[in-house]
Amino acid sequence: MRPTNSILGQHFTIARQLRFTLPRMLMSLFIMSYMVADGVLISRYMGTVALASLNVNNSRLKSQALQLSHS
Repeated sequence: MRPTNSILGQHFTIARQLRFTLPRMLMSLFIMSYMVADGVLISRYMGTVALASLNVNNSRLKSQALQLSHS
């Protein structure tokens, strides 16, 4: 077997794993907090019907993104 120079072929320590995954985790937290704040504002100022349509739309977009990623 020949040696590999890619980052995925190297031995991972906890520090390397955090360095690799921390940006994704922070971005996920940012996106989730944005969605929560968006839901609070929409439900407070536009009502429950608007909040329901937001949730339905988010679910539809997620399913379309999953279908595109598996194509």
